[in-house]
Amino acid sequence: MSLRKINTFVIRDGRITQGQLKSIVNYYQKNTIPIDALTPQGIFEHFGNDNPIILEIGFGSGEHLIANAIKSPNINFLGLEVFKSGIGQVLNAIEEHKLPNIKVINHDAMELLNHHISESLFACIQILFPDPWPKKRHRKRRMISPDFINLVSTKVVESGYLFLATDEKTYSEQIDDVLNNQNYFSSVLVDEMNEAYFYRSSTRFERRGIRLGNAITEWRLQKI
Repeated sequence: MSLRKINTFVIRDGRITQGQLKSIVNYYQKNTIPIDALTPQGIFEHFGNDNPIILEIGFGSGEHLIANAIKSPNINFLGLEVFKSGIGQVLNAIEEHKLPNIKVINHDAMELLNHHISESLFACIQILFPDPWPKKRHRKRRMISPDFINLVSTKVVESGYLFLATDEKTYSEQIDDVLNNQNYFSSVLVDEMNEAYFYRSSTRFERRGIRLGNAITEWRLQKI
């Protein structure tokens, strides 16, 4: 399927330090997966194992991605991010902590999901604190929509998981509305069988939201 074009998700340089840029130059090729290899065979070959894979869309500075990979060494993590500064920061951390279970891609998530990522590939997809676009006129740019939920449902394995979180009230209401009107995922309790997929470390985005008095809402979902 093909979604309408959302201009939000494009490659962005942002503010990038010399250290982050150096990490991209030195480590990106080693720690990425070519777009044409985003198939079950290709992706497992690049990780060097057949462990389950969590896709994190928009990992920001990578705090959660790194913490998750350290906590769960027997799970593979693929992180998508449009800001090169975040890519550089995660590449630094991968080298510092020697994490073979993380790969990163600096690319438009919508483009990848629509045209390059195979179906039934991920054990879980995580979208934590996506860009909230709080102004009413900008809300059409928000990622979570009925079509998007349909799309991601095709990318997780049978009985796979979807983990969402936001601290923006109107976005929370929008996500509730989307989820209440779809038949792809249902709410699931966290237990010892799935807790690794719903682990969420504290990030600066979350801490900022808490300081502002924002309530954080999470959705833990399983593919029907």
